[in-house]
Amino acid sequence: MVLNKDGQKLVEDSFTLLADDDALNNDQAQILPLARFLDAVEDGSLNARTAPLGVLLAPADDTRALVDHLGKLALIAIDFPQYKDGRGFTHARLLREQLGWTGELRAVGDVLFDQLNYMLRTGFSTFDVRKAYDVEHFADAINAFTEAYQQPGDGRITVIEKRHAVG
Repeated sequence: MVLNKDGQKLVEDSFTLLADDDALNNDQAQILPLARFLDAVEDGSLNARTAPLGVLLAPADDTRALVDHLGKLALIAIDFPQYKDGRGFTHARLLREQLGWTGELRAVGDVLFDQLNYMLRTGFSTFDVRKAYDVEHFADAINAFTEAYQQPGDGRITVIEKRHAVG
């Protein structure tokens, strides 16, 4: 699978997204659904792990369940099962702004070209894009919006801040 990293470059995905019944392999980079990850932490099955580990957050998952486990993770993937479900944006902001997550934040599922700018602004760094056209044109979405009005999670200065700095 090819991923779009930071809206600019294409990289190969080294992680495998596991379903609930897929075998856990401690020597392979894998992404586990949140409930399965929490069960594996509790039963100790991750203790022998040597490979990077990621977690998949579904829209209804509780982001704060990861508070004590962020140090164990190489990435957090957030599922967008449908374009009209925006709860993934809330997960991203909570992770970046309240929980201090600085690692890879990946958008998976129904990741759309026209939402890329907003995903970057809320802290996403990697995008699992299924439509070939979108993969090739994601950089265009970044340049489509040059100014930010809301407080961003990507470090850009808002229009209001720029106005106050000048005046």
